[in-house]
Amino acid sequence: METIFSEKHRLRNSKTELFGGELVEPFERPSRAEYIIDRVRAVNLGPVSEPDDFGMDPILAIHDKGFIDFLQTAWTDWQAEGFKGEAMPTVWPARRMSTHIPNHIEGRLGYYALAVETTISEGTWEAAYAAAQVALTECGTYFCGRTRGIRPVPSARPSRRNRHGMAAIAL
Repeated sequence: METIFSEKHRLRNSKTELFGGELVEPFERPSRAEYIIDRVRAVNLGPVSEPDDFGMDPILAIHDKGFIDFLQTAWTDWQAEGFKGEAMPTVWPARRMSTHIPNHIEGRLGYYALAVETTISEGTWEAAYAAAQVALTECGTYFCGRTRGIRPVPSARPSRRNRHGMAAIAL
């Protein structure tokens, strides 16, 4: 069995996650991926390959462009405001009251967040982009019946209730 893996997962190394009312070490963190890939290699499960880079087109076919733009700049926007620590939403603009996307990073964090558990830190976008390339490579190689090819996954398209298409990029 071939495993598609990117070393870029290490770039998203947040230190906190909200769980049960407490800030804890994130469940999804580089050490967890390292444990898994080390085990894959130790039992000789098969080759470990880097993902192909499909660029932004398949990502933008699934996700709202505004959401992707937000992810690409959230960390630098957070730092530019002088905030310390990891970016975590603390306010949620009421979507039924306005369709306006907030300009300030705190408002945008809440606008695009589904929950408060996961923070954004340095390297989040780069790791998310790499994760998307892993998923696209897996889809193209295994699910779509092609060798290193890709086609959009219709079931992951955003709906009216889930307009950001959160299925495709796991942060």
